[in-house]
Amino acid sequence: TIRHWSYWRFPLLGAIQVDGAVYRFMGEEANDLEMFAKQTLADVQATQTHYQFTCGSVQLNLTFTAPLLMDRLDLISRPVNYVSYEVRSLDKRKHSVRFYFEASPRWAKNDTTQNCESNSFSQKGLMYLKTGTKSQPILVRKGDSVHIDWGYFYLCSEKKGTQTGVG
Repeated sequence: TIRHWSYWRFPLLGAIQVDGAVYRFMGEEANDLEMFAKQTLADVQATQTHYQFTCGSVQLNLTFTAPLLMDRLDLISRPVNYVSYEVRSLDKRKHSVRFYFEASPRWAKNDTTQNCESNSFSQKGLMYLKTGTKSQPILVRKGDSVHIDWGYFYLCSEKKGTQTGVG
């Protein structure tokens, strides 16, 4: 679980369904129906972290990218991170695979009592989920243990049809 320096949790959840079996590769929420993916690699680089998991009969490769390049101020000032993934069959057969990624609205709140608005929309082949506080108190708070509660948290993905065969 990702934590703020004040120890508040900012949940992220990742799971993959392979031939009907669900494997969690990220997050701590308890669910007896899910199995944990077996992590086989963690490689931390300057702007990327690579993970590899075994999930039943497939291998899941995840790459987290933070484009913080010192010679690209337009990128370093943008609070954006990318998650890319690749799924490969380990037994050379086709498998039904579904990928699931979730972020809590907690990412856009200072405290749990604040009301949030969340919605989804699509644009130019991308699907967006957006959440943020209703009040949007821009730069109102100061002091210790203050979390962002203005602006919005976005989760974005390519809008594609269901891919049922990974081989």
